[in-house]
Amino acid sequence: MRKQPLVWIFACLSGLASAQEYASVHIEYVGGPDPQGTYLLVSDREGRFPLESISKGRNLQDVKIEGIIPALVREHPALADKITVSPFQVNTSDLIKAGEVQISGHVKNPGKYPADTLAACIAKAVPTEFGSIRRIQVISGAKIARYDCKQNASSQIQLKPGDIVFIPMKTIIGG
Repeated sequence: MRKQPLVWIFACLSGLASAQEYASVHIEYVGGPDPQGTYLLVSDREGRFPLESISKGRNLQDVKIEGIIPALVREHPALADKITVSPFQVNTSDLIKAGEVQISGHVKNPGKYPADTLAACIAKAVPTEFGSIRRIQVISGAKIARYDCKQNASSQIQLKPGDIVFIPMKTIIGG
């Protein structure tokens, strides 16, 4: 594992009881069939993270934060030294009280913003040249939805206080 992460370490917000654990997993481009890009993982109640979104078609067990890299490398040996994991927590009850959403990922200004449309919030956070607005993930409660802000209907989705918006890295082909 690299000493310095390749992705931002997201804001860690205070609050113990209602803080949800997340992990941003960044995999450098290695070519071939192995996974690459940036993924957002949400832990379950036991603090385990599902890996099926990263390693499609492989039945990897859910793992604790420290097990993410070893599990992925066992299944994809070419990824050794290519994976960075950045854990973070978000206290959604604080966001709800403040009427805010949390925006993280490949943006220049990650942080909390007043709840507005998806397009308005993303514009405030300013995606980097590597940020994909075609595969945005919005976590609202226990649901994760994916949106393509190149489509007008998706960009006008109204975010609710407590939502978490994640801008992943662009894929090599397209966005």
